[in-house]
Amino acid sequence: MSPLFHFFQTQSFFFLNFTMQKFKRPESTDVALTERRNWGNIFKSLVQMVRDLQNQLQSFASHKFLEDCLRMQHEGWISDVRFHKDQISLL
Repeated sequence: MSPLFHFFQTQSFFFLNFTMQKFKRPESTDVALTERRNWGNIFKSLVQMVRDLQNQLQSFASHKFLEDCLRMQHEGWISDVRFHKDQISLL
């Protein structure tokens, strides 16, 4: 192999290697990483929203349960008052 051929072969290899590294589409890699990061942030936000909604639903369910208990207790008191009024009216 002649030294000149070897020189061109090595130079073309370095040139191809350099251009492939330089134009390896780092933008698309950066874009892909940015998009992945953005989708990760969106996913985290959605998960947080679902957790917040779940907490709100649990809170509403607790309030509804408490409201129902208080309503039943109040209705029981009203029934007791009516019963006692009826008993007094019979005297």
